[in-house]
Amino acid sequence: MHLLATSLAFLIIFALFSYAQVQKLQELIVLDKSYSEHFQEGLSALHTRFHEQAKKIFGKLHPKKDPPDPGATRRTSFLHIHSLVKINQQSLPPPAATAQKLLVRLMIALYEDCAFFKEANMNEQEITELVDFIVANGEALATKHLLTDKQALANIYVDDPIKRTVLYKMLKGNMSEAQMNKNGIGSGETYPSLCEFVSIEDKNKGTVLASIYLAPRAILQAIFQDKTLVEEILTERYKIYLEYKKDDSKKVACQTAFKNAFINKVPHDIGSNLLDFDISKTAPPR
Repeated sequence: MHLLATSLAFLIIFALFSYAQVQKLQELIVLDKSYSEHFQEGLSALHTRFHEQAKKIFGKLHPKKDPPDPGATRRTSFLHIHSLVKINQQSLPPPAATAQKLLVRLMIALYEDCAFFKEANMNEQEITELVDFIVANGEALATKHLLTDKQALANIYVDDPIKRTVLYKMLKGNMSEAQMNKNGIGSGETYPSLCEFVSIEDKNKGTVLASIYLAPRAILQAIFQDKTLVEEILTERYKIYLEYKKDDSKKVACQTAFKNAFINKVPHDIGSNLLDFDISKTAPPR
């Protein structure tokens, strides 16, 4: 009897202990679940915060670009001479004739102070003859698909060895962009490649030969033939750029002011209808 009572008491104690352990285990499970939920919430918040910070940092490193300007596809800093190298006519149409004239003036503006130019006794007449030769042979090369880009102008074989050497040096250039002087024009034995200033691709789908807003100094000099006026254009268009960049709503006013300031100063032998005075948020060369 005594043994039975002892056993029963032991079982009751064991049952109570087991129940306490089960209760404790249930509490631990609930606590673990709570901690797990809090951990997941914290991890999710940390993940979200990390991505927000990453976006801010990426945004500073790679700022969002302005939407493309409707006219940007036809406004470039080049002198467009595609009309010259893809035709072969005795009498050039007005856009091509003007392009030919500007190309001659551009070559002179870029290279008249260079040693190779002086040594070859190049003058406007000599350069005009060289450009005439390019025009006369451009279409044949284009037909044979040998004139795929402006560097391929080197495929035009010039009979005169002096002019051939001059054309080769103009196309090749002898300087990096960093070596170009403040006027964007070479001197002595350092000079830019003509390819940095011309384009033979007909991307502007029209007769526009150059953008007054984006053209570098040498092209402006070829157009206006007036260094003082060119300096005025360079200064004014950069002011226009800063004003338009600061306030989108001023585009029409800025563009009208820029055009009105210089359109009547275009030489009569060039024609303002072949030039583009539109502005954009692209910073013009200074």
